[in-house]
Amino acid sequence: MNDFKTIPAVFLLLFFAVPVSAENISLKVEEDPKAISENYALSLFELGKELYEAKLYETAIAYFLEAERVSSNKTKGTSSKFAAMFKDEFWDNKENYYFLGLAYRDSKSFKKAIEAFKKITELDKENYDAFLLIGQTYIATNKKEYGSEAVSACKKAVKIKEDFADGYICIAKGSMVNNIKKSAVKALEKALEINPRDMPSYKMVIEIIESTNKPEEAEPFKEKLAILKGVLEGD
Repeated sequence: MNDFKTIPAVFLLLFFAVPVSAENISLKVEEDPKAISENYALSLFELGKELYEAKLYETAIAYFLEAERVSSNKTKGTSSKFAAMFKDEFWDNKENYYFLGLAYRDSKSFKKAIEAFKKITELDKENYDAFLLIGQTYIATNKKEYGSEAVSACKKAVKIKEDFADGYICIAKGSMVNNIKKSAVKALEKALEINPRDMPSYKMVIEIIESTNKPEEAEPFKEKLAILKGVLEGD
């Protein structure tokens, strides 16, 4: 017979739990500060990750939000020394905001996802991944009013890591939200300089150029794509 220990925590949680919200999973830290443990927020976060991986986004979000609350300055009654230890040594809010943002994004709550990713940049102004995710999430809304916001975030990512192709691809896609083809092509050219074996970028730049009044300018990219296909097929 299977032992309960062999059952993943997330399924035990779902089997026994009532509908979850940030309110009903709270340990009422404000009322009982002695109930806080150094591992409480981390445990909430780890459960949230399991729920996220199981694609139970709404429930995962509740756990991430509660982990954020516990790790904030709402731990009344604790010593300043303990609070500092709790926040600095045992907890990394950036990772929590990262998964919170992913859960919001995958549940199509794009505005809240962007807010979560922006909190990472408030804590770490040189966080390439956060700026890239902000740009990509703006693009995912497919709304023209967010095209410039997407490009701006992607440019900040590129400024941090100039030799990463993903940032330039993000700029290209953000530019295309507002149909700014020249900027998109320029960004993709830079991406292909960094990663000349990126077939999707070749296909994207060819498609963009062929939609302009100078489709013949796509020929060099077509030739390079054909060569790349031959190389990859021979690998």
